[in-house]
Order: sequence, then structure tokens, then C-alpha cells
Amino acid sequence: MSAIAAVEERLAELRGGERGQARTQLLDLVVLTDEPPEGFEYLWGSARALGHAVAVEGTGPFQFSLADLPAGQSAILTYRALDNRND
Repeated sequence: MSAIAAVEERLAELRGGERGQARTQLLDLVVLTDEPPEGFEYLWGSARALGHAVAVEGTGPFQFSLADLPAGQSAILTYRALDNRND
């Protein structure tokens, strides 16, 4: 299961309350793990989500610490990667 699918699954669980009512829970410090495709290199300092810079750890796979997310909220993680396939 991809990291995004896991987060979406957890958010769906949190939305579940009685009779389909949304809960007001918070996902604490959501961390996504990703790795650029072969031949690409993550450009340090380029990761962003929810309008803010994202803390990154690791060297492939990378761990992107998004933030706390209220149930039902989504976030899009973006980052830049250098194409090293023709070096």
C-alpha cells in the first residue's frame, strides 16, 4: 500500500463516527515515505505541503514530515527532483 493510500485509509476511518458523522480527531505528525524514480535525485529544500516547507529525513527512501492533519483534510506534497539519467 502506498503512503498516500495509507493516509487516505486512515482519514476514512476517522471520518467514520456513529451514523457517518465526522469525528474531530487529528492525525498527529503525518509522515510520508517516498523515493524518486531511478535516475532522479531529490533536490534538498524543495519539499512543500499545506503552503509550508516540509522537514525531510533519510536518503532514499525519504521521510517527509507533513504536519498534524484534522480528520477529512488532505495535503499535497510536492518536491523537485534532478534528472541524472543522462550524466
